[in-house]
Amino acid sequence: MKKFSETIKDDLRSCDGVPASTKLRSGVNGIKKQITSLSKFIDLIGGFFYFALILIVVVNVIMRTLFSKPFIGTVEIAEIFTAVAVGLTISYCAVQKEHITIDFILAKFPKKFQQVITFAVYVPALGFLITAAWMMFKYGESARINGNVSPTMGIGYSPFIYIIVLGFLVYVLVVLFKAISLFLFNQFFGMIINNGTWNSLPPTVQQALSVMPEELPGVWDKLNKDSYKMNAEHKKVEIIHLSSEENDAWLATIEPVAVKHAADLDKKGQPGNQIVAQVKELATKYIAKNPDVAPYLNY
Repeated sequence: MKKFSETIKDDLRSCDGVPASTKLRSGVNGIKKQITSLSKFIDLIGGFFYFALILIVVVNVIMRTLFSKPFIGTVEIAEIFTAVAVGLTISYCAVQKEHITIDFILAKFPKKFQQVITFAVYVPALGFLITAAWMMFKYGESARINGNVSPTMGIGYSPFIYIIVLGFLVYVLVVLFKAISLFLFNQFFGMIINNGTWNSLPPTVQQALSVMPEELPGVWDKLNKDSYKMNAEHKKVEIIHLSSEENDAWLATIEPVAVKHAADLDKKGQPGNQIVAQVKELATKYIAKNPDVAPYLNY
């Protein structure tokens, strides 16, 4: 029989039998990153249009004031550049979640209900954006065929309309993958807080943050069981539980790590031994309640 460590290494090296849901999440996440990079890139281009717009307006004011010769076509360029800049920056604005939303009522409902309502909002939004992109493309084609240009400087409209269409198409992709991601990703979180910030909190807040939800170890226990089942079914992984002798050997091996950690905390003026002892006490308590988390709580 393989050693426990060798079994784990083989499992980590194996890429076969990965569940389809895991592959889907990974694929969607990869595409989302590419879309985010694309939206960020066109947002940068949109920023250059904003900068050019400001520069032209400033130059026009200076020329009008000092030389009584305004920059011809300022209004036309301002209109075109504003439209292009907005079209190129709205997608990354959506990525950053900086569009205005009013969710104080929705926030009072359960998370699942919030997801359903959010998805229901995304669907018509996608329909509107796709329709808008298509209509703008048709308008750009019409402007190109008819040779529509600005009245003063004769600037062709169609190239700029196509750029705006590109911005809307990226926006469509952002909203689409936001909608898909609602039901593909589960989020878990932990709390890490700076010691100085912790000391600045009122005692009542510290007490509230210090209370460990009793159901959390149970949730972890369930996740472990589900993970065991998934690995056994999809990756043909054999789960090898440590014997009491192996468990004791493991604890003896990591004990110096705990001792060093306590000593490091003591050097920083923290109650290192007290912290390590409390961790061990909590581990013993919750291992008894949720035995499947034992491999993670042994200290």
